[in-house]
Amino acid sequence: MDVLKKYKISFSGLALGHHRFDFRIDDKFFERFENSRIKKADVALKVDMLKQENMLQLEFGFHGYVMVTCDRCLGEYAHAVAFNEVLMVKFGSHGLQEAEDVLVINANDYELSIAQHIYEYISLSLPMQLIHPSNEDGSSGCDSRFLENFEVQIEEDEIKNMDPRWDALKKLIKE
Repeated sequence: MDVLKKYKISFSGLALGHHRFDFRIDDKFFERFENSRIKKADVALKVDMLKQENMLQLEFGFHGYVMVTCDRCLGEYAHAVAFNEVLMVKFGSHGLQEAEDVLVINANDYELSIAQHIYEYISLSLPMQLIHPSNEDGSSGCDSRFLENFEVQIEEDEIKNMDPRWDALKKLIKE
């Protein structure tokens, strides 16, 4: 069974008005997306849908965590996610112009897959640079042993790659 089938909302048989859907987003969800920065997750999603004659209004409420890799020390850490998004779905022809938060679907459609929207909302909620949060004492939450080894390696590489012509100029300055 395709994991993403769980993230479809069948709206055709629903009465006009408010409806609520609850979803759990886990590791299997993110495995379905290639090159995802997220490998593990436990996110609760509440979708409040307002069904109207000619449109749907979906309010997404995310709360949980995703496991990501720190860009500084390459260690995994749990990054908290808690945010809300709104998606407007209008009925019309697919040729109509879509805005960032407005989706146009065919008037004959009876269900809406929200999997891609969920993935994009969570991915875009992450900061550009993923770094361990600071500890309570204000120190870096990164793996200190890795950072020390990394700094030593950088210093060795800088010494190894030093241009000998600069050494001659440095001697002239000292004299």
